[in-house]
Amino acid sequence: MANHSPEGMCFKSALRFNSGTTVLVRIDGDDQNLSATDVLEGLRTISLGTVQWCQEIPEEQACWYETGLKYLPPVY
Repeated sequence: MANHSPEGMCFKSALRFNSGTTVLVRIDGDDQNLSATDVLEGLRTISLGTVQWCQEIPEEQACWYETGLKYLPPVY
């Protein structure tokens, strides 16, 4: 994950997603880097979102993509 807000998130992936694709996101909080509460504050640990954009990020030897995801509203 690159960043997040109450409306969505931006994440990096080796996969390319098409705009409009629905994605299930599940955050695993067992990572040592996620132990600080300020890192996870306001972050949904599981949610559905729609891909708004996806762009290639050229890396050293691999192809990566940065993807903007807008959360779908909860259904109650």
